[in-house]
Amino acid sequence: MSESSQGLYSRCLNAEDAQEFRAIRLEAITKTNVFVSLFPSVPNISPKQVEAEQPLSAWEELLVPHEHSSFFGVFDGDRLVAISAAHTAQEDTSGKSVGFGSAYVLDDYRRQGVVTLLFEAMTAWAAERKFERIICQCRKDNEPIKRFLRKSEFVQTGIEIGRMCSGEIVEGFRMERPVTKSASTCRL
Repeated sequence: MSESSQGLYSRCLNAEDAQEFRAIRLEAITKTNVFVSLFPSVPNISPKQVEAEQPLSAWEELLVPHEHSSFFGVFDGDRLVAISAAHTAQEDTSGKSVGFGSAYVLDDYRRQGVVTLLFEAMTAWAAERKFERIICQCRKDNEPIKRFLRKSEFVQTGIEIGRMCSGEIVEGFRMERPVTKSASTCRL
């Protein structure tokens, strides 16, 4: 668990966090256009609608931590104020890279080091599991996270094309760094 001087702390999420996680996730995909769907697609239904129609039990199941994937949150007391995910990177067949993504911070908590707390918790989780590299993929126009990643010693290693929850196909970037580096010196 990582903690800030403002009393915020981060930890791995679990099924008990499903209702709050679902609420933040649905806010994220409604207010922004930077996320891919967490659930399998359904013909003729938008990814946003697919997520909105999932029962709470599906969200609880999604949040059960696994050896190779987990969701993380930052809390202000009992209130979940930010979310993100870590998972074995599909593009690395060696299984030694972890992907960080799907970060969203509630408006009132931006620019307070919340993303740093998420990255610290996810980096510790990745180190415990002996991952060697962190890969982040983001929309090309997501300048705040791009600045954060550069300050955190990530290096751009590629260009990505992805389908967002809105169905839009977008260009993005892939950035990487060793797991052994710390995010604690950076603030978004």
